[in-house]
Amino acid sequence: MVTIRSAVATDAAAIARTSLEAFAANPVEPNWTSVEVLNGARRIFAEMSAKCIPHAIIAEIDGNIAGWCGVIAARGEIADLWVSPQFQRRGIATALVAEACHLIQTKGGTVAVLETHRDNSAALAFYRLTGFDICWQAPAEWDVVGAVVEKVGLRKFL
Repeated sequence: MVTIRSAVATDAAAIARTSLEAFAANPVEPNWTSVEVLNGARRIFAEMSAKCIPHAIIAEIDGNIAGWCGVIAARGEIADLWVSPQFQRRGIATALVAEACHLIQTKGGTVAVLETHRDNSAALAFYRLTGFDICWQAPAEWDVVGAVVEKVGLRKFL
């Protein structure tokens, strides 16, 4: 059974680990498997994990962190969504996105927005299944890989 809860400070290391595991398991670009990119991603995720705690929700299965989602509810933004590969395809991302949308609605939001890599076909298919539509496409700097990538923005009316 999936339990969704707010993140606490002691979750930071697990958030960083989950992010890196999910990133490494789905390299959208061929060079994202290089030692240089993975080391950079590890550093970025470690730095980011402590900062995101106030905006993060956690999905747990049997006390294990299976995934997490960053939600800036007042802006209607889903800032991150990462599920550990060992827990993928078990409804974790769906539960996290549903809770994120609920949190956005409780702050008066009527639209949820997010962005992902244009070529991340798994993420795009998932977001479309959960009611999101692409609303923009543009190149953007992504500090995780230290490069400009083609991003797409998606939105869902709540």
